[in-house]
Amino acid sequence: MPNEYGRATPKEVAESLGELTNWGGAQEEQEFAAAIMREHRTLQQKIMRLFLATCKNWAAADKPGWYDARNEDTIKAAVKIVETTKDCYFPHI
Repeated sequence: MPNEYGRATPKEVAESLGELTNWGGAQEEQEFAAAIMREHRTLQQKIMRLFLATCKNWAAADKPGWYDARNEDTIKAAVKIVETTKDCYFPHI
């Protein structure tokens, strides 16, 4: 259901992305990445902040029992991404 501005909510966008990854393959991944690259550069910066916020949430789940084999590589990669980007700042320009 759209929010008061007629836009999809963050939950709806996350669910749509989940649907894409559930039925999509390598081609859809590349099409998604290419579509992001066609966005305005300021939006690309904000999307990167969004992706890093997601990585921070995954990295916070790097605790025994908080993940299993289905998402272990995601958690471990997120920890590395967060560590590598800890000094990066992605301003809204």
